[in-house]
Amino acid sequence: VAGAILGMNAMNIVFADVEAALDENGQVAEIVDAELRFARHRAKLAMSIAEVDLIGPLLSVVERKACQRNRSRVAAAVSERNRVNHRVQLAGFLARILQPHLQVDDPTWAAESPAAAAVLEASRTTAASVREG
Repeated sequence: VAGAILGMNAMNIVFADVEAALDENGQVAEIVDAELRFARHRAKLAMSIAEVDLIGPLLSVVERKACQRNRSRVAAAVSERNRVNHRVQLAGFLARILQPHLQVDDPTWAAESPAAAAVLEASRTTAASVREG
């Protein structure tokens, strides 16, 4: 489950509607407002994470050690490597949904429309909610 949650920030999720618009060669024209779409998706993700207070459970899953007796050294090493990989995934996931680059300066797309300004504000508000949770 943790892997599925951490994968929710993938491009294929953010741009799921674009896949349907591929041409006969499997190509898509330039995605309009890609940065805005990422910011909106990440803000929605952050709000969902904050609303259900999911940071604590994610941290618990990432830090959980397998509690099996008589594990071989190989199994123990694989388990530790998986924990390290999950830590890296979680750190990357949190960095993306917190969107630190939007917390300080306004991006160029923020002034393009009222919707863009609303996405920027939502990104900042949801990031604060995640940090406080």
